[in-house]
Amino acid sequence: MLSTQKRYHLVLPPAPGPGYLLRFDPERRTRPGDNTSGRDGYIRARILFHISYIIRFYDVCQSIPPGIKLNITNKSIDPRYEYLMSQSIEQLSISEGGLQSTQSSLNGSLRGIDLGLPRHGNESHFYAVVNTYLTKKWRSFDKDLGLEWGKNDMKKMGSWAKQFHHNLQALWDDQNRSTSRTTFLPATTENLRTLLAKIESRQAPTLLYLSGHTDFIDQEPVYLTSDSLQKDSISSDKAMRYWEMGRQLVSQPSSNPLVWITEVCECDNFMKLPYVYWCEGGEVKSEKTGFEWPWGEAQALHFAATSPGQPAIGYKSQVGAIYTNALREVAFRRDLSLTDIVLKLQNTIDNVLMLAQSEERQQHRIYSSHKFDQADLFTTLGFTLVPPSTCHMA
Repeated sequence: MLSTQKRYHLVLPPAPGPGYLLRFDPERRTRPGDNTSGRDGYIRARILFHISYIIRFYDVCQSIPPGIKLNITNKSIDPRYEYLMSQSIEQLSISEGGLQSTQSSLNGSLRGIDLGLPRHGNESHFYAVVNTYLTKKWRSFDKDLGLEWGKNDMKKMGSWAKQFHHNLQALWDDQNRSTSRTTFLPATTENLRTLLAKIESRQAPTLLYLSGHTDFIDQEPVYLTSDSLQKDSISSDKAMRYWEMGRQLVSQPSSNPLVWITEVCECDNFMKLPYVYWCEGGEVKSEKTGFEWPWGEAQALHFAATSPGQPAIGYKSQVGAIYTNALREVAFRRDLSLTDIVLKLQNTIDNVLMLAQSEERQQHRIYSSHKFDQADLFTTLGFTLVPPSTCHMA
C-alpha cells in the first residue's frame, strides 16, 4: 500500500513551444512550479493533448489519499491535439515489493493508468438508431436518399458516448453483428419499437440518438426505418411516426432522465415538452411551448438538429451531418449549462456553414421538461461524465 510520501508522475514528451508545469494536490487543487524529479515512481507516457484538459484531472485525483502528490508536466502545448493520440504507454508503478514495469496498449484511452476513474456501477445507457439508405434496395428506389456520411457519424457518436461511461448499442441499416464495445442490430421498425419500449421503462439515465430521413404520410412526419420500403413504396405501417415515438418515450414518469437526439429534417417538439431553447443573433432565447409536463420532477430533453420546417444539412467530407459534428465537438464538461450547450452547438454549426461558404442556415433547438438553470446540466441530470480526452471508439 502506498504511503503518504509517494508521488504519482505523468510526464508528457517535449515539443516545440512553451512548456507548462502543473502540480496537482487533492487538497489545494493546482499550483505551478513543481518538478517531476520524484524518486518513488513515475508514469512516462507518449501522450499529446490540449493543456486545458489537464485541469480536469483534479476530479480524478479525489480518490488519491491526502498528502500524495500527482505531478503533471506538459511540454507539448498545441491546440491541434485536443484528444489523446497515444498508441502505447510504459507505466512504472510502486508496490510493496518495489518498482514494477508494465506495458499497456492504450488504443487512444487512458487504460493502464489507474487514477481512480469512476466505476461503472451507475453508468448510463446510450442507444443509436442510424439509417443511411445505402443498401441495394434503397439505392434502386432512390439513390439520392443515401447518407454517405452515416458511417462516420456513427463513429462520432460512439466516441461521444464515451463521455457517459457506456458502450454504444445501435440499430444500424441491416447490420447484425457485435464488437467488443458495440452491438449492432438492423434498424427495422420492429427493433425500433422494441428499443422504445425498453427506454420507456428505463432503469438508468438514457440517451437516444436517431439519424435518418423524414418523410410525410397524411401530412404527418415519419421516420424511415430500414424496412419501411415495401414493394418500391414507403409503407405507412412500417414508417415510424415521430409524435408516436415521442409519446411513448414519455408515457410514464421515471426517476431516470432521458435525452433524445434527433438528427433528421423537419424536427419538432415531438415529446411535447414545455420549454424550448434556441440561439438567435448570438444570444440564447427560451420560451414556453404551451404544453404541460405531467410527470413532476421526471426529466427529459430533446436535442433537435433542426427547427420545424428546416432540412438537416450534411456533407460528404469528414464533417458529415453538421449537427452531429457539432455534438462531437462540444464536450459536456461538468461546468456546462444548458444555455452554454445551446450557444456552443449553434456557433459550431454556423462556423461549419461559414467555412463551406453556404447560404443555407440550420438552427437547432433544445426542448426540455424544466427550466434548467444549473451550471452542470448533465451531472445534475445524473449522468456520470469522463474527461473528453479519454473518449474513443475502437
